[in-house]
Amino acid sequence: MDTEWPWDTLHAEQEARDGSFTDAMRREYRWDEEAFTRLEAAMRAACYALDGRKTIDRWVGEGFWCWTAVVPELTEHPRFSPPDPHYLRQCLARLRDLGSWFFNGTSPYGPDHVWEPVQPARA
Repeated sequence: MDTEWPWDTLHAEQEARDGSFTDAMRREYRWDEEAFTRLEAAMRAACYALDGRKTIDRWVGEGFWCWTAVVPELTEHPRFSPPDPHYLRQCLARLRDLGSWFFNGTSPYGPDHVWEPVQPARA
């Protein structure tokens, strides 16, 4: 299962491999916008793929817990280098919403909701 989209991306994130969003947050306390975009898309794809499933692999649950519970805490670290505050709030809200979908089994917005990409602020 973990050799194809979105599982390959989620597995790399869960292991905090070099270049992953998780790696940038855990080791550098840095928000990598491009890596976040990849992670967010993979999390969304996983929620769709897991719809209706009764069981999941443990590593997937551990990853979702990290991204929805630990990442927001890391943004409070004194060494964290934050992006634009509005963008950060949107990203943290997206992680929360994806966590709700993953852990509750249904999208907080319903099945027809269109998940627009979170756009970084550009100067």
